[in-house]
Amino acid sequence: MITKDQRNQVQQFYAEGSFTQLTKLFDSYTAVEWLDFADQAGRVIHMEVLSLYIEASFHIGNIHRVDSDLIPCLKGIFTTQTESSENESFVRQLLDITEGMVLVFHEPCDGYAVMGKIGPWLDRGQLVPDLRFKAIYTMALANLRTGNLLDAQAKLHERPTSGSSYWDTKLKDMETSLGECSLLYTDAVQSPSRKRAALLELTRIDSWIGDLAISPDGSIGAVMDYSGQLKLIRIQDGMELKVLTDYKSLFSEEKAMEVRLVFSPDGKFLAVGMAVGLVAVVDLQRLEFVREFKYPGLDWEQLDRNAYYEEYTHVSFSTSGKYLLIIPTAKQYVLRAITDILYQLNTEPSISWILVQVK
Repeated sequence: MITKDQRNQVQQFYAEGSFTQLTKLFDSYTAVEWLDFADQAGRVIHMEVLSLYIEASFHIGNIHRVDSDLIPCLKGIFTTQTESSENESFVRQLLDITEGMVLVFHEPCDGYAVMGKIGPWLDRGQLVPDLRFKAIYTMALANLRTGNLLDAQAKLHERPTSGSSYWDTKLKDMETSLGECSLLYTDAVQSPSRKRAALLELTRIDSWIGDLAISPDGSIGAVMDYSGQLKLIRIQDGMELKVLTDYKSLFSEEKAMEVRLVFSPDGKFLAVGMAVGLVAVVDLQRLEFVREFKYPGLDWEQLDRNAYYEEYTHVSFSTSGKYLLIIPTAKQYVLRAITDILYQLNTEPSISWILVQVK
């Protein structure tokens, strides 16, 4: 039976990064010994120690027993009933995080499986500080091992602390590594021959993203969120060229909760389709909205009083750039009556248009 003093010694070794000393304490333990506890307190102690022993084994490369012996033991401790269920949430968290750690070190690493194991606990905000740190570290490590640099950086953005100088340094080293990886893969945007894709953070948005688009020459990116904010960014370095908020009021009223962005083939215009029967056009030389086309189409509200949701959102330019096609996307209503609208655009900044209705 593992005592509190032994558990404290294991935690001290773990906090110092002394993984070899930690594993030596329990290398000779059998399944019977791991399952030898008398009460709920002993069950929790055995789970804590075995979880740290498993993780330490990975860090020193001693992984041959983990899948065959140690994880079954951990599950056996978890499923053993005691007279109290006071700590059930904690031991479940410990089991899921440990299993997530095992998935990180498997080849190949399955990042989605790791997120599925640990992510829900973080979302619910129920993890104790030590487990919260371990959860974030484990998921960021999974992102790093699968090349998902952007998500790894996002997870480490909160800078959780562990209370251990070793693990705080480990976290800082991971952030440094992420920065170096970002620099290494920067040229992948211009180099399609690379086997590994670049994930580079160009901008941050405070709301859910509605749509994004990149100009034909790859120089400008456009992203619009569900607050109605449209950001124009320079792809090369992420510099914000302009933030346009002309239509935020439509989104605050929850009417324009769909959006479609499309660049003209010559890269001079950006069309923005919103779900209120409205399409607005940005002049990319002037970096401002220069024209809007209102065509609500059929009176959808004759069919349903809430039918204004998700009206005209799809827009696309013709190959020549002379025409802009707007297609209604009112879901179940679209099958009952569809109208396609063509607007003819001049290539000059002062856009003129004509309306052609096609049935």
